Amino acid sequence: MLSLHAVGHFQNAKSWWEQRRLRYKIGLVVAGLLAFVCYVGVVDRDISTGTMPGAEITLFTTAFQAIG
Repeated sequence: MLSLHAVGHFQNAKSWWEQRRLRYKIGLVVAGLLAFVCYVGVVDRDISTGTMPGAEITLFTTAFQAIG
């Protein structure tokens, strides 16, 4: 059984997280978009320099990167 102190701590943590959840989710979306832009930049540079002659950025590779 939880003590009153533990229950109070849980409520404080829950309210703390609820106040910051939107900012956290926005940060995840921004980080994901920034990572994708970096990925496209690196692959595009390597394709144009001939380092990755068979590589291409298609709808399939974009969807694959978005999933995982």
